[in-house]
Amino acid sequence: MAQVYWMNVQEIKMLPESFFEQHFPRRYHAAQRYRFEADRLRAYAAGALLWERFGDVEEQILFGDYGKPYFAHESTQFNLSHSGDIALLATSACMVGADVEKCTRENLPLAKKVFTTREREWMEQDPVVRFTRLWTLKESVMKALGKGLQLAPESFEVLPLTQGGSIEIDSVKLFAFTDVLQGYTVSVCENNPVLALNMHQVKAQDLLNK
Repeated sequence: MAQVYWMNVQEIKMLPESFFEQHFPRRYHAAQRYRFEADRLRAYAAGALLWERFGDVEEQILFGDYGKPYFAHESTQFNLSHSGDIALLATSACMVGADVEKCTRENLPLAKKVFTTREREWMEQDPVVRFTRLWTLKESVMKALGKGLQLAPESFEVLPLTQGGSIEIDSVKLFAFTDVLQGYTVSVCENNPVLALNMHQVKAQDLLNK
């Protein structure tokens, strides 16, 4: 069963920069090139969650053909996502993908490009909430398969996942679960049934005391 570790990225400001440079220097130095502080904080928060769960493992992380990170020798799979003030890490013993998004009307125009006709009809009853649910499900599927946008979101349908069912892509059977976290929608996809999300909040003080 997937485990989800999350934190409010604003808490990252409580940690000294030496913490980032010591525990995930590659991510830290890459984030220095980001123009906006909010992007740097989200990158640091993702690194902090990895460190909280796995320790100093940055050098063990490899990347697939489409950029999905994975461990060369660790049996646990993982996936990272962040949006606004939330960063999260999903881990599982099997294939896993995760996405978090804040519910907002700003993304609604994308529906015509990324959803099937049936998905657009389903979201009409509650456009903002259902758009976000569909989009996070699509993202979690694409990330679980490690293909990102190489798998066009409009090319597959996630409606069965909204009802506890499964879908199959490239002969891989996929399941997903969606939950709400402080105004953000979280979806996690695995190739095993997902009955619930075990959420673990990580705070800056936890990291300092570790």
